[in-house]
Amino acid sequence: MRNLKNYDPGNDDDSIMPMLWFGLIYGLITSFVLFVILKMRQDPKLSNVGKDGNLASMQNIKIKLEPISSEEVKEKKQIDNLTLINGIGPVISDVLVSNGVNSFTKLSKLQPDQILEILQKQKIRLANPDTWPKQAKLAASNEWEALKVFQDSLKKG
Repeated sequence: MRNLKNYDPGNDDDSIMPMLWFGLIYGLITSFVLFVILKMRQDPKLSNVGKDGNLASMQNIKIKLEPISSEEVKEKKQIDNLTLINGIGPVISDVLVSNGVNSFTKLSKLQPDQILEILQKQKIRLANPDTWPKQAKLAASNEWEALKVFQDSLKKG
């Protein structure tokens, strides 16, 4: 026990306060660094750990792998040059591709009003897609001569 007769409150050698301050500052800095690291990683699995406080739930994460058919792979790789259709330029082609219309076959299955709706969402108003499905159907079936004749008739009319 400490002898209270000789106790000097100005003597900090025996005080616990410096250790408390060190622990507090160390804990704050460590927490801040961990927060920054998790934010930089932008990992949704790690950001959910603190919500339920259970790390064990992360051990049971399962990833579902599904086989992809060769037609799906071919369809994803196939991006037709939609600018071959009369009335479609590079900008409209990019808009259509970004909305999933990346082939002549897909374009041929759309109605003109559906195409207009896609274009209007991107603020494109000067397009007239009335003949695009028919042109796309000819291009999808590799009827290039018939497509050329049809496009020439559009230019004359």
